[in-house]
Amino acid sequence: MEQFAKQSYYDEIIVAIVALGFRLVAQVTITMDDMPYFIPTQAARNTCLTFDIPGKAIFAHFYHNEDVGKFENGYSNHWSIRVETNYVEEVEYTARDRLAVVNINGLQSGWTYRHQDHFTFTGDITDGNLEILTPVEAVVKVATQLQNENIKLLAEKFPELCMSWAPTYTFTGEQTSDYDARKKLEDKLDNIFWERFGKAGNVIIREKVLRIY
Repeated sequence: MEQFAKQSYYDEIIVAIVALGFRLVAQVTITMDDMPYFIPTQAARNTCLTFDIPGKAIFAHFYHNEDVGKFENGYSNHWSIRVETNYVEEVEYTARDRLAVVNINGLQSGWTYRHQDHFTFTGDITDGNLEILTPVEAVVKVATQLQNENIKLLAEKFPELCMSWAPTYTFTGEQTSDYDARKKLEDKLDNIFWERFGKAGNVIIREKVLRIY
């Protein structure tokens, strides 16, 4: 679709985030040609950029959600993130220190999950007009803030990690109470996502995650 962001837009974001010390693990794109969208619209696309930091237990997923037809002006977009970290057990620090990573300017937090030394949080990048392509700087600003003192407290690997990384909220059709139908859509989306994730990204996961679920 002509209104959707060009690859050059993502390349600019990738270069800037890699310059911060992150590594691009994979770029995965899902469209309405692959899966049904969660609301009626003409066209929709989700582009996921997954990064890690070599030698550190962190995965940062930047999801760019685009659609055409939801608003009167046609195009709309926004970025959301999901960040997973695992901390060193021997380090003494308070719960406040552990949660400080979510206090990010330009990010509206969604939900957080903490289990022992494993911490996951999500949020929406709020800088920019939804009907205009989000500025590169708004995305990079969030990534820059992830590079804080807490990075030094991260373990090298994840003892275990949930790999529910596919955009199930937006690309498994309208919300339904039919569990079996929903499960089939989620399974189909997972298969598409991981096929496109690529071998190189899967090698990184196997090196950094001891148990996947």
